[in-house]
Amino acid sequence: MGPSDLSPESPFARRFLAWMRERFPPARTVLFLVIYLAALLYGRAVAGGAPGPVVLRPLDLLGFVGAWFFFFMLRVIDEHKDYAEDCVDYPERVLQRGLVTLGHLKVAGVIAGAAQLAAVVGLDGRPGPITFAWLVVVGWTVLIAFEFFCGRWLGRHVVLYAALHLVVMPIGVLWMAQIGAGERWLPSAALLFGALAYLFGASFEVARKTLGPEEEREGVASYSQVMGPRAAAVVVGVLLVGAAAAQVAVLRTVLGSECACTWYGLVAGALSLELVGPLRFAAAPTAGRRKLNQAAVSLAMIASYLIIGAAVIAGRGVTLAL
Repeated sequence: MGPSDLSPESPFARRFLAWMRERFPPARTVLFLVIYLAALLYGRAVAGGAPGPVVLRPLDLLGFVGAWFFFFMLRVIDEHKDYAEDCVDYPERVLQRGLVTLGHLKVAGVIAGAAQLAAVVGLDGRPGPITFAWLVVVGWTVLIAFEFFCGRWLGRHVVLYAALHLVVMPIGVLWMAQIGAGERWLPSAALLFGALAYLFGASFEVARKTLGPEEEREGVASYSQVMGPRAAAVVVGVLLVGAAAAQVAVLRTVLGSECACTWYGLVAGALSLELVGPLRFAAAPTAGRRKLNQAAVSLAMIASYLIIGAAVIAGRGVTLAL
């Protein structure tokens, strides 16, 4: 049963699942798992302690539950922030049709926050580095929810609006890395890992809102309107290059100065494939090439975090503590 077959009288579970398939697809869980595992392995590798293999524990699954609900909470907040505009621009969506309400999503958001808190308490045991990192994430998330208390002004400055909102990505990923580090604080070099997350978040944000000329709609903001489609695609490419540079720096913190050329080669090879999408769109902006552009950025994120996780495993080894 699809959203078009549902009505307000349909069972709530079906309506809520329809909203999730539309706005928080289950397939994204794969991306979230890759990001979490890479952050966990990275944090555990760079936080010091005894040399030797990185140890994965059953309790790490609790951390992933918290991370999944973190991403879910961001979606719920976005649904609230964009509700009025989406009612005009996307009246066919499940939320806009009233099949699921903002009240329902508020309850879901509270549950998501409680799940994160439970995960943090279970992981930290007492207030410590993991709790502190999570509180920073919560604080910034609250600012996002209230549009930094200057929503109207920010709405007129699209780039600054996105730049501030995207800060939640690096601090969220650093929280996940702190889960890996446990009681030991992350070193200052971990800011490079945060920079990587920020650059990828920015490239995804710009690619997501860079449209072909035939897709532009009056009243629907896009970076292709603000910058022009070709310039927006170039910005995506520049951000991907910056992310690749940050990835190399992250690999050096994991493997040291003797970082094998193989890993640099993987980064360079992945970057060359990632840039195909933005370059093709810049050459001829169309809806089809816009989809390729977005897919390239998504694959870039997955490839980058997989390479970092693989580098930790190759350099340190991994053992399971059951």
